[in-house]
Amino acid sequence: MAPHKSSAESWKYVKREGLYVTCMLCGHKFCGSLTRVVDHLLGVSNGSGGGVEACKGISDEQKVAVQQDYEKSKAERGKKEAKRQRIQREIDVSSSPEIASHTSKFGGSSSTPATNTIGGSGTATLNTFWKPVDKQKVDDSLAEMFYACSIPFNVARSPYFKNAIKKVADFGKGYIPPGSEALRTTLLKKNKGKSDKQVG
Repeated sequence: MAPHKSSAESWKYVKREGLYVTCMLCGHKFCGSLTRVVDHLLGVSNGSGGGVEACKGISDEQKVAVQQDYEKSKAERGKKEAKRQRIQREIDVSSSPEIASHTSKFGGSSSTPATNTIGGSGTATLNTFWKPVDKQKVDDSLAEMFYACSIPFNVARSPYFKNAIKKVADFGKGYIPPGSEALRTTLLKKNKGKSDKQVG
């Protein structure tokens, strides 16, 4: 089967003219996507390109070059796809953590395991895929906070923790977290009041 993405080796042998290409090896002109160009060069009569006349001017050496280029591109695409699937398995990009079932009391927890992770859109997955170094720095900082502050590891499974991280990410650059004074006064009072209403 011919490749579906751009291949420099294949395009070397054709001249593009709008929707058409002309093979510089045999002069054949046809409506050419890359798939049809490769089918033409390799003489694939029943390929996914929909059928195109085989090139009569390509040498065996050139065919080998086109085929090797295709195999290389195929292998690279396979690696990227495997990485993408692995990341999708690791990151659940659901709309939001399910917090409602974990609000039995203020500061309490639930025996129901949290299955959701940071979500909202495909952004988390894309950022993880395209910016692995940046993500590693964020992971390192979070881990350092857990270790330095003796935070129990099971906090990482809490939907509250995941929701807080998501809100920070949604806010974006420039977010300044509340200080200790706000945490022990106004924010504590506000959250206790909300919790009392939920269990009242």
